[in-house]
Amino acid sequence: MNIAAIDIGTNSIHMIIVKVQSRTHFDTLMQEKSMVKLGVGVFANKELSKEAMNLGVSTVQRYVQLADQYGVDDIIVSATSATREAKNGREFLDRLIHEAGVSPQLISGKEEAKLIFLAVREAIAIRNEKLLVIDIGGGSTEAVIGDQNQILYGSSMKLGVLRLWDLTGNQTKIKDKTQKELKAHIKQAASNVIEKINQIGFDRVIGTSGTIRALAEACLIKADNPAPEIVNAETIQLKDLIKLRDRLLDASPEERSEIPGINSNRADAIHLGALLLVEILTQINATVITISDA
Repeated sequence: MNIAAIDIGTNSIHMIIVKVQSRTHFDTLMQEKSMVKLGVGVFANKELSKEAMNLGVSTVQRYVQLADQYGVDDIIVSATSATREAKNGREFLDRLIHEAGVSPQLISGKEEAKLIFLAVREAIAIRNEKLLVIDIGGGSTEAVIGDQNQILYGSSMKLGVLRLWDLTGNQTKIKDKTQKELKAHIKQAASNVIEKINQIGFDRVIGTSGTIRALAEACLIKADNPAPEIVNAETIQLKDLIKLRDRLLDASPEERSEIPGINSNRADAIHLGALLLVEILTQINATVITISDA
């Protein structure tokens, strides 16, 4: 049995096609990702732009055609933060139903956090420890604490690279005053979740998502790692992330895209992802983060 799953995120749209071998095992047949940036402007205007919707629909249509080529028995489609918050999110979902022939499900931030943790638990070997999983998306950041048996806490924060980008008015370079304002905003928006994290405690921090992966690759390349693109289970030091953050904040989008490990599609907002990640790690007193591919 072949199944396709399509994740309609705020920054990118992903698809994975798998062959199910048993209830607990599958083989990956193919993966696809497109940086659609569906959420550009959503958090300032509360609407998905017509251009973003058109690109989102055409991307899902292309994915459905690919899935058909693999003879899938089912296509699971979920949409997250940008679609949740946009006033015309329902219109976008209706277009996917009628134009792409899929049945999208709008999932909550808490459900998103739970699914992220379950995925990471499959990819990272968990010892007798509590993991804190952090996922930085375009519109939201999920934080989940759990172990090999259960999820202890999970929440979604209204913090993400495109949300922060809208907040800055899409400035290409972030001046010191704006940096201070962003840090204060992050601290306020994350305060309840940070308090809960510090109250429950954790043994190890795991980072996932395209933004964190890109930052990790950039750090690993600078460390002369022979295979920086293989990031699963690699560890990154906070001090190296701080150096990278400062370099990204001081650069133009063109200069950021020239930094090894930073894709040009992420160059417009990756500096804000670095700022957000460093702030969260600092507030939870974490000096190292382990990266997950899942």
